[in-house]
Amino acid sequence: MTKIIERDSVPEKKSANLMIAIYAVILLAKILEMVNSYVITYVKSDLFQTFSNFVDMAYKILIIAIFSYGVIQALRKILSPQRMGGVIIAHDITCFLYDIWIMHFYWSSDNYQTNSLLLKTVIYTEIILILMGVRAALSFIYFFRKSDKKVFPVLIIAISMFICINNLGSIITTIKYAVYESSMGLISNPLALTSLIKLAAGILFSVLVIYQVIILYTKQKPVTDIMVGQEETSPVK
Repeated sequence: MTKIIERDSVPEKKSANLMIAIYAVILLAKILEMVNSYVITYVKSDLFQTFSNFVDMAYKILIIAIFSYGVIQALRKILSPQRMGGVIIAHDITCFLYDIWIMHFYWSSDNYQTNSLLLKTVIYTEIILILMGVRAALSFIYFFRKSDKKVFPVLIIAISMFICINNLGSIITTIKYAVYESSMGLISNPLALTSLIKLAAGILFSVLVIYQVIILYTKQKPVTDIMVGQEETSPVK
């Protein structure tokens, strides 16, 4: 019974179609984010040094590759628990490592000490960084080690909901800044647009994680109950 759960596609037709749609929208958002970042970095201004630009583009290409894999697996209807968990873990670890790289730019600058908004951004980024690392570890235990303890899906969902709320607040702050404080406005501000796309994609991904955890839990629970029932009714040898 366990092997059937591992190899077969977990989501049914309606669920699979929804997952394909979410994966595709996230993938499109990530492609737009990379294109917009390219315009900012290489056309309008040089935000960091050359190696930093390379790291940034490599990170975005890797994220696109991760979601492309998810879309392909969903379209082929072979999105097993391991493949779903693999996408989550690969995404969170990649973001975790990239955010560590970005953090050293913030902490090497003294601007955050006098800029309260920047300091708040740094703190929130570090919180999300830690939570993504924790979610990756929990996802490995839940999707790969097949733990039936309720604490793991509950924690994954709680972390994903926190990230959603945090990103939503950041979206509102970015829009307010672009509209009311920036002279460029929202549409003509590529940096603000890139941030909005990234934050929106983050919300979508966390929603996808929650959805996949719920589906896997509801699918595994009846099978676990059946296996327990068979053990109880099997004759004693």
